[in-house]
Amino acid sequence: MNKRFKRLKWGACFLLAFALAFSLISSVLGAYSFTSDGIIIARDDGSGFSYDYAPSVIVEGSSTKIWWCGRGSTGNDVVWYSEKIGSGSFSTPSTVLSPSQTWESTHTCDPSVIKGSFTMGGNSYTYAMYYGAADATNMSTKIGVAFSNNGTSWTKYSANPIISNADSIYDYGIGM
Repeated sequence: MNKRFKRLKWGACFLLAFALAFSLISSVLGAYSFTSDGIIIARDDGSGFSYDYAPSVIVEGSSTKIWWCGRGSTGNDVVWYSEKIGSGSFSTPSTVLSPSQTWESTHTCDPSVIKGSFTMGGNSYTYAMYYGAADATNMSTKIGVAFSNNGTSWTKYSANPIISNADSIYDYGIGM
């Protein structure tokens, strides 16, 4: 593993810890929405169980891009995305990352997105997303990483998870 990727793993730990701390504070306060300088995340999918948390925001010029965790159409946690240009409205939220590998079959969530220059498998990418995920067998969260050039189509790292702690005594594993 090269030095750049090792540094990215430590950066992911910091970003994930920040996102999880915000999520914990929100749940203690009884709020399932995020409000900050006019950004409000609140979806109602009609199920009666909608929830949204752990936002990651990047502002580039007049564009505000936001990724967050929320309930997906199958009831599992997924990563949602919306974008606003200028003073316009945010686009309709769309799912951009969901469970597709065995180790993340229960949820794929808690995104921490960073912009930079990343190379994986000989391809160059503009964004890296660190995310927490768990399978249905032990619910112990592990950390994965995915890469994108547009923020909506993500390529998961083939050696995911990059951080795991199978010996964790906590229900949420490394995510806790």
